[in-house]
Amino acid sequence: MATATTSKAPGGPFILSRATTPQDFTDIVACEFRTFTDSFIRDLFMGPDTPSNQSRLASYYHTILHTNPADVWIKVTEKRTGKIVAASNWRVHMGFVPEHEEEDMGWEWLEGDEEKLKKCKEVMKDIADKRRSLFREPYCQLHICFTDSYYQRRGIGSMMLQWGCDLADQLFLPSWVEASPTGNFLYRKHGYADVDVKKGGDMEGSLMKREAKVLFIGGGAKVQGDRS
Repeated sequence: MATATTSKAPGGPFILSRATTPQDFTDIVACEFRTFTDSFIRDLFMGPDTPSNQSRLASYYHTILHTNPADVWIKVTEKRTGKIVAASNWRVHMGFVPEHEEEDMGWEWLEGDEEKLKKCKEVMKDIADKRRSLFREPYCQLHICFTDSYYQRRGIGSMMLQWGCDLADQLFLPSWVEASPTGNFLYRKHGYADVDVKKGGDMEGSLMKREAKVLFIGGGAKVQGDRS
């Protein structure tokens, strides 16, 4: 996987690279909690902002990375400080379409709150149903994407999107993202378009698709006498 840098933004330059180590995921989860403060998003995907739960979530991400061959994490690091300021999780399904089972987060943190637990399970079922209905060919998916609020609007999100779009184009694969209203504009800039839009409720947003941009690749020098 390639490494990219940009030095135009204040606080940079920023370096994009693979995330693979336990320490990477400890820092990524800390960044994720700084970014996502919405209580429903935390209830659904993350859990409470406590040291023990952050450690659990970091271990969960690290385990999936090493057990799911489609799983890829990238991180963006501020070169001056070494701080992880953004990360994204991509799922790259090159030769098959997964079953799209409903993701079970356990939701231990919602024990005793049946109403919230029921809502979380309903949202996960809806997500899985949409994927089963629409993801019918091999594809790339931007599964998670976030930038520390202090570092937003500095082109870091575009760095991660460009990396993923270039990868999808090289693999000749369409790519998908479940976009929040705030992320929709960024994804449109990179060629995604709305396929299914949900208005209102706790998970307002859209399911977006980007077709691969297949570039002509020339080559193969013709030798004398070659009639092919």
